[in-house]
Amino acid sequence: MSRGLAFNGTKGQNRNTIDWYYYGPNVPPATNPRTSSWTGAHQFREHFAVINGVGGKKAYRATKYTATELAANFQPIYNELYRGDLVQHVDSTGDTIHSQIVNGYGPGNDLKVAQHSITGGTWNKNISLKSYVAYGDWMVSIKIKS
Repeated sequence: MSRGLAFNGTKGQNRNTIDWYYYGPNVPPATNPRTSSWTGAHQFREHFAVINGVGGKKAYRATKYTATELAANFQPIYNELYRGDLVQHVDSTGDTIHSQIVNGYGPGNDLKVAQHSITGGTWNKNISLKSYVAYGDWMVSIKIKS
């Protein structure tokens, strides 16, 4: 990412602008200059998908699955996603609480995902998505392209 780009969006909640990824001095706060859609899981989902009628709808497709549905039948999400697609975990209030990127396939028709944990300060790139089915009340799969 270039730090010298001109900023084209509105300062603050820039989830739907062309500069959703922007990192530079013109996005408040100056001590942490990243747009909200790059640093917040919920705003990131709003950039790619539509949430409660608001969003950028930039993804090829976004699909909502309840934790109960996936616990009973994981096959639909397994068939849908490829490497590079995203999975986001959502709580009962509709807030997106975590993001993961599909990076491979595991035994038993499982997907392997990568994630960063800000609380643990660690990266993990070989996580079973099936083990995260109950993390939140539902998952949103985000297909970047067809």
